[in-house]
Amino acid sequence: MLEAKYFKDYKHNYMILQCGQEAAARSYQYKILTSDKIREILRCSVRHINGVTYYYYDISSRTTLKNLYQSTKMSYEQVRDLLRQIHGICDKLAGFFMEEAGLVLLPEHIYYDFSTQKYIGLYYPDYQVTGREACEPLMNFLL
Repeated sequence: MLEAKYFKDYKHNYMILQCGQEAAARSYQYKILTSDKIREILRCSVRHINGVTYYYYDISSRTTLKNLYQSTKMSYEQVRDLLRQIHGICDKLAGFFMEEAGLVLLPEHIYYDFSTQKYIGLYYPDYQVTGREACEPLMNFLL
């Protein structure tokens, strides 16, 4: 489980995650993540507060998959679109040589943008979960 904090200023809502290692803040993944080149993942900025590095993810005008379908069921088409878009996110990450293990596939961290009608993934370099453990929470939610 990720320990996320939330912050709202006059124009934006942010989800804040702490950067686990200072060396990670100088890595390739960090540079791509903050460059906003991958539109399929949440935009991220970095802030240094009291010697600690934080990722600020812009979640303005978006809702989580969990909140969106907490009280209603997903149709076949909605599940298919979700899985296709997640596959597209993984393809895009691979195109930038980003590890898929950093993509958080938890229903509370997959966001839906109503204006574009697309899902947006959370890429967190310190989240290195692979295999069954990475997909199991999402599959349980879909079931």
